[in-house]
Amino acid sequence: MVVADVAGKGVSAALLMSAAAAATQFEMNEVRDLTETVSHLNAGLHAVSDGTRYVTLLLAEVDAEHRTLRYINCGHNPALLLHEGTGEIVNMSSSCPPLACFARAACEVGESKLNPGDIMVFYTDGLTETENPMGEPFGMERCWRWCGEFRIVSRAIMKNVFHSAVDFHAELGFNDDVTILVVKCNFDGADLFVERPDGAAANVELSTECRSPRTAGRRTACQ
Repeated sequence: MVVADVAGKGVSAALLMSAAAAATQFEMNEVRDLTETVSHLNAGLHAVSDGTRYVTLLLAEVDAEHRTLRYINCGHNPALLLHEGTGEIVNMSSSCPPLACFARAACEVGESKLNPGDIMVFYTDGLTETENPMGEPFGMERCWRWCGEFRIVSRAIMKNVFHSAVDFHAELGFNDDVTILVVKCNFDGADLFVERPDGAAANVELSTECRSPRTAGRRTACQ
């Protein structure tokens, strides 16, 4: 899973986001470790960046056989890992600088065990930074609250987080692109399976919501 966001607005930001999306797609087709993938992405984007733009990115992979989650957060908002059995919420926090800031950057891989019903919530800062008429940001705490209350069903998390943000900003609308990606893992004996609307089997259940404001904002990408 990949969620990314580019700093800034305008043509240069859009071009850098397009380059990041294309490079990420290419890297996903290669057999590499997460650190190698991030290193390749960083080097490529640093080469084409104008020095004032950068890309935040969170790259995560699920090992179905060993039931583990591995991830690298490059300056992106901390994703949330919700352990269904205990109700614990773990931050998947940043472990290295955003991409394109430096020619080289050391990254640490985060890892966690997965259990039946565990859910991951990825998002962009357009969600947490949206403001109400009083100028208050939606913030991380409200996001945690909705995730905790609806941690059983992935669609409920996605829809209720998004709609609570819409209610929060009232008539102001979002001033930045908003992406929410919810991933739920289910286990049946030794196998990892998914409950999809079409009834097909897969490794994880994915629910996404991507919205853009009418005015120009940051370009976001989720995969």
